[in-house]
Amino acid sequence: MFNDQSPLLIQAINIILSFWWVYLFFALLIVFRNEWLDYVQDKFAEAQEWVVIEVQIPKEEGLGPKAAEQIFAGINGTGSKGTLAERYIKGKTPDYFSFEIVGINGETHFFVRTLEKHRNLLESLIYAQYPTAMISVVEDYTSIISKDAPNKNYNLFGTELILANEPHYPIRTYQFFEDNLAKRIIDPLSSFSEILAKLQEGEMVGVQILVRATDNKWKEESDKAVAKLTGKKVAPKPKTGMEDLSARVKWDIKDWVNNLWRGITFREVNPQIYPEDKTPEGVGTSLVQHLSPGEKDAVKAIEEKSAKVGFESKIRILYYAKSDIMNIGRFGAIMGAFKQFSAQNLNSFKPDSKKITKIDYLFKNFRVTYRKRKLVDAFIKRKLRETKDILNIEELATLYHFPDIMVQAPMMPRVEAKKAQPPMELPV
Repeated sequence: MFNDQSPLLIQAINIILSFWWVYLFFALLIVFRNEWLDYVQDKFAEAQEWVVIEVQIPKEEGLGPKAAEQIFAGINGTGSKGTLAERYIKGKTPDYFSFEIVGINGETHFFVRTLEKHRNLLESLIYAQYPTAMISVVEDYTSIISKDAPNKNYNLFGTELILANEPHYPIRTYQFFEDNLAKRIIDPLSSFSEILAKLQEGEMVGVQILVRATDNKWKEESDKAVAKLTGKKVAPKPKTGMEDLSARVKWDIKDWVNNLWRGITFREVNPQIYPEDKTPEGVGTSLVQHLSPGEKDAVKAIEEKSAKVGFESKIRILYYAKSDIMNIGRFGAIMGAFKQFSAQNLNSFKPDSKKITKIDYLFKNFRVTYRKRKLVDAFIKRKLRETKDILNIEELATLYHFPDIMVQAPMMPRVEAKKAQPPMELPV
């Protein structure tokens, strides 16, 4: 039977290979699209008015992550995607923020880079939770980074972090760090503060947490994940007229190609019914009672994550130092600090293999230098391109908040005195 089909199979393969130029065209089109978007989005970002603010909190303030959660909730809804023409011709991207924890020469700083038009909103949100905070506009600290690094004087190491699991699975948040005996939350930033406080003159570690408001499509994926874990069948979401037409055309083309191949290979042609034309069976049934304790915890965690506002997120880490004092262990310590947010049955962070400044094979020096300069460029410009990672406000508040009174790391800049209103009897 195979021998009878061999000429036809060879002919089919030859037909496919004869259209190599079509595949090359689409491959080049994808490359061009990515390069073009990178170019126009850089131009668009450079034309915007950005500002970097530093936040310092009095020693007595002890609000921790819970207060920061409200700050992240308040910036949801800023910016829009724009029209197709604006995105591909002007390079418009939705507005975003960069929340940054930076250690410079042993001092720890908390910065936020934002568009000038959002500055008042951001300051209002911070003051609402920290009324005695000191907020000041500062020069962008990235000016100390050589754009041509690595060079003979300075070297660097870094990466971007991505979620190890699907984005609807949460990381460990501040609620997991609660000490039930002492009735308090162990601040997860304590480990970061200790690491940054040990930096020497000429060393810098920066952690950027870039966030951009997004729609609720990721919550639909959460619902699907819960349904899959519990064995629950969910009725498909009704589509609009154009969505339904587009989905049907794609399905018909796929079904036609499949049956054409079956015919060429002398197999039975088996046309399929469009899935949404079938009557759904067993909708609403669930097998949750048969789940293991770990699976039940995962279902609960996914539902709790999707119940809060989410953001498209990107985490970028850069260790930059003078070549003669560079200590790669600093970077390893920061990566170790991120391990505290890992949960084996849920989610964790891992280095993006395409962005980490480490190469094991083929033209190592050239490729490492290229990656390092790309990382420096992305760090200075706070680039936020397409990302699949979603973090909700609880997760973001765990990663970035103004440390409470329990964080006693040296060289942590604090406001030494609270702001107060003048006495009523003061003569005018």
